[in-house]
Amino acid sequence: MRLTPAGTAFHASVRTALDELESAYRRLVSDAQAPGLHVACSATFAMRWLVPQLAVFYHQHPEIRIRLSMTSAREMRNEGADLILAWDLSGYTEADQRQTIVRFGAVCTPDYARKQPADRVRIGHEYTTSAWNQWEAITGEQAAQGEALAFPHTHLCIEAALSGLGMALVEQRLISRELQEGRLVAPYGFTPFAGGLRAVPAVGRIRTAQADAFIAWLRGTLAEPAASS
Repeated sequence: MRLTPAGTAFHASVRTALDELESAYRRLVSDAQAPGLHVACSATFAMRWLVPQLAVFYHQHPEIRIRLSMTSAREMRNEGADLILAWDLSGYTEADQRQTIVRFGAVCTPDYARKQPADRVRIGHEYTTSAWNQWEAITGEQAAQGEALAFPHTHLCIEAALSGLGMALVEQRLISRELQEGRLVAPYGFTPFAGGLRAVPAVGRIRTAQADAFIAWLRGTLAEPAASS
C-alpha cells in the first residue's frame, strides 16, 4: 500500500506537527520517569563548585534531584536542559538572569609570579577569548605579555597554571582551594566582571517550582562573600 497524491501532500503538511507531538510526548515520558531538574554547565564549574555544594542543596530540598550535563562553553546552549549556568563574558543577554558578581584574576604559581610580565605566557580559554582583553581594560595591567596558550576547558587552564606553564585568567570561586593552600597566587588580586553568572532558562521550557527553588538556592549560596585576593 502507498499514499495517494492527495495523501502525500497532506503528509507533507502535517509531518512537522506530528514530529513535534512525538517529541513532546517523549519529553513528557522522560520527565515522568526521571523527575528532577536538568542543569547544564561547564565541567569545571560542576566539578569545582556545584557538585561539592549539592549535598547542602539536597539537605534543603530532598524532593528535588539535579541531573547535570557538563559540556563546553560553545555547546552549552544545545544541551536541552531546563537551566543553563554560564559565566557571562560576552555571549549572554541582559534578559538572562544574573545570579552573582564574578571576580576574575590572573593566577600562577608563586615561583612563576617572580617572572617579569614580558616573560610570562598567557593561558586562555578557546571560547572566551575576550576575557583577557576585558581584564586588562578594567585593571590597566599587562600581567602576561609573552606567547599565548589556549585550552578548550577552564580546568585545563587551571592545570596548566599549576604546572608552571603560564598565567591563567580564572574566576575566584573555581580555585579557592588552590589559593588557600598557596599553590596558586593572584599578584593583581581579583577584579569584578560586569556580566556575572547567568541562569538561562532553555528556549521553550516553562519555569517550574523546582527551577525556582534551585535558582533561589544558587543565588543565596553564591552571594556568600569571598576573599578579595
